[in-house]
Amino acid sequence: MENMQDIIIDKPIKRSKLRLKLGKEYFILKRKFDWWRHRNAYCTVDINNNTCCYSHKKHQSVLLRQLKDVDMYLQYNKITNLRLAIEKLNGSIIKPNQRFSIWQKVGRPSKKRGFLEGLSLHNGQIGKDIGGGLCQLGNLIYWIVLHSDLTIIERWRHSFDVFPDINRTIPFACGATLSYNYVDLQLINKTNSTYRLNLWLDDQYLHGELLADTPLK
Repeated sequence: MENMQDIIIDKPIKRSKLRLKLGKEYFILKRKFDWWRHRNAYCTVDINNNTCCYSHKKHQSVLLRQLKDVDMYLQYNKITNLRLAIEKLNGSIIKPNQRFSIWQKVGRPSKKRGFLEGLSLHNGQIGKDIGGGLCQLGNLIYWIVLHSDLTIIERWRHSFDVFPDINRTIPFACGATLSYNYVDLQLINKTNSTYRLNLWLDDQYLHGELLADTPLK
């Protein structure tokens, strides 16, 4: 076994803003091509499909939390961003052998589509970006899916804890960060059951429920 003192870790490569932007767009296009190539493998959204009537897991998370030195308008903008994303995800029907991807359904968050500036994390720093705050949706969906027979095929954890010990109900390590579109939450249904994902907001909480057409074991 190697001595920890003998392990040399390479320092991050410093790149120009243009290089970083071009690199990001490259990976975005690469992911879009992959979506197109496997377009028939992804689930559909059907809010009128009521075949899944057995609840497997519910969860809710608080919408507004006060953070030191962070303007609350970013929290309120987050609610708008969540509402727009939920419109694309609520009622997702995941049949056997189908995949679910947050970004494949939500698409690119932009001002033109109504998304607002919200809280974001980059290299361990708190910042703001268009569409910020959608990680709360990733966290909730990931936690729900962990209590099912669905299989996670892509998930990225947060670099640090933004809300330490503030009304915590799940462990920090159970989060799922998002960044369009190559930092995603994706899962696949390897079971013989069909699943439905319900998402909604009220005045205080983001809600989620996973249902199936078969009872919970």
